[in-house]
Amino acid sequence: ALALRLTDSARARDSLADSAAVYERILAADRKTPNAAYNAAVAYRYLATEVDRPAALNHLKRALELDQMCVNADPYNAGARMNLAVDLSELAVHEHDLGNFRAALELDKQSLAIREPFAAADRANVLAQNRLAYGHVAVARELLGTGDPRGALGHARTGLAIYNAQVRAHPEQREARTRLVWASAILGETEKRLGMEQESCTSFRHGVEAYAPLLRSGTPEPWITDQRDRNARGLAGCPAQ
Repeated sequence: ALALRLTDSARARDSLADSAAVYERILAADRKTPNAAYNAAVAYRYLATEVDRPAALNHLKRALELDQMCVNADPYNAGARMNLAVDLSELAVHEHDLGNFRAALELDKQSLAIREPFAAADRANVLAQNRLAYGHVAVARELLGTGDPRGALGHARTGLAIYNAQVRAHPEQREARTRLVWASAILGETEKRLGMEQESCTSFRHGVEAYAPLLRSGTPEPWITDQRDRNARGLAGCPAQ
């Protein structure tokens, strides 16, 4: 099913739905069946990317329930806890897009709380650091949406600082550089809302400049080009240098 997502979306959707149904039947027969909840959650998480928003929300909520079941069964299962963090973040994105910033903020705060100990335990773990950075910038995004740029500032700065550190340490790492463009836009908009004009121009410029190296390894995804444009719009209001 996961391979089909790259070539045949309709077949992938049907295959993922079938997989989720199989694991649901296994769970219905015996809730203690190893890996059934985990595998069903994975299917629902991917299925959410193949359907419209109402159906996606339902799938993500079910994935969250299943991953919470895994955590309850084994609180020390790091994979289950991080899957839970991802579910919370995915739901937050949907709430954000619907304009439900306070609901999104609560979800992102819960996700960040899960991400923080993983990153603190292993500062050399690139994935854990990237996930921590995402958590901070996501919280900043929601605080900005709720009208609290002052509260957003620290989170946006922290997230961007982590991404910058990752890019310096691992120049070839695409994920951090991609997210850096997004984080720069969030920080720039936060600083602008606070009247920090010079700082916001620096952040917007940083985001525009971070985009260029991504072109060397292929065409960036549309969403990241949107973030580049977001920085460019912010930078357009800045004095020329």
